[in-house]
Amino acid sequence: MTRLWYWRWRLFGREPAACLGCGGPLTQQAVAWCHAAAGMIELSLQGLPFRVCGTGCTDRRQPRPGFVTELEAALLDGGHLPMAHPAGPSGALSCHACASRVWRQGPDMGEVHGTLPFPGLPSIDVTVRGPVRTCNGCGRMQLLPSDGVRADLSAALTAALEAACLRTTFR
Repeated sequence: MTRLWYWRWRLFGREPAACLGCGGPLTQQAVAWCHAAAGMIELSLQGLPFRVCGTGCTDRRQPRPGFVTELEAALLDGGHLPMAHPAGPSGALSCHACASRVWRQGPDMGEVHGTLPFPGLPSIDVTVRGPVRTCNGCGRMQLLPSDGVRADLSAALTAALEAACLRTTFR
């Protein structure tokens, strides 16, 4: 048999249903905890789902095709992680919960927590340590919405997936 099936799967962006190394069945598991840092952001993920070969291979794969893209979109743009919103061209920030534009004096670095839900998969608990502001209206700490923070958060997510030994591409 030729290896054309492999290229067909790769062309359509799907993951094979069996382990590519030994042909064994893939089972669903979750990483208890993984941590990574990039720039001024530290990211911790708890309960990151993945598929692993049931016969004992060490090959870990994403739980479904396109999951890494879903995870990045949920983390950066999903609204599940408290992040302030820019309000107009003046550079003012508004609270994501109460829309207040008044901020308290407080620590420049802090931790925010969120839960990322995915249909058909267990949710992932996320903790991000980075530059924050505290809302004067509701008292919630929120990440600053700068391009540097978004880039560092994306880089930290990539490093966390590598730390969890999760294969995000085909061989």
